[in-house]
Amino acid sequence: MRTALEPAEPDGMNMTPMIDVTFQLIIFFMLVTDMSNRQVEKMRMPAASKAIIDAQPALVIVNVRRDGVVAIDGKVFVRPGPDADTKRLDDFFALHAAMGKPVTVHLRADRSSEWQWVQLVMQSATAHGGAARMDFGAAIEPR
Repeated sequence: MRTALEPAEPDGMNMTPMIDVTFQLIIFFMLVTDMSNRQVEKMRMPAASKAIIDAQPALVIVNVRRDGVVAIDGKVFVRPGPDADTKRLDDFFALHAAMGKPVTVHLRADRSSEWQWVQLVMQSATAHGGAARMDFGAAIEPR
């Protein structure tokens, strides 16, 4: 028997801290997902029959869009045209070479883009020594 001075038994567990942690995890994963997809633009990749899948993440992802625009991290570095200005792209790789920190370049090009824009990125990256390694993105062919 209980007297009036004894505390009542709790009806259930306090869920407030668990709900707080759950919402914090949801916010964390939303932010991380947004950051990881920021560099990769949506495009149709060319198919490759043989490829090496590298588990190491690329440090710099260079996207060559269908219309020939060269973008890094969502910022346009080269706009195609007869007088395309490559100075910004050249400066990007020259800066990494000057700092003594050449980067790994993961080059992704839309299958409809012209070869000259892919070649321009390759020449710029290697001419200044800013790229230590260059990988090419391709979609794996379905079997």
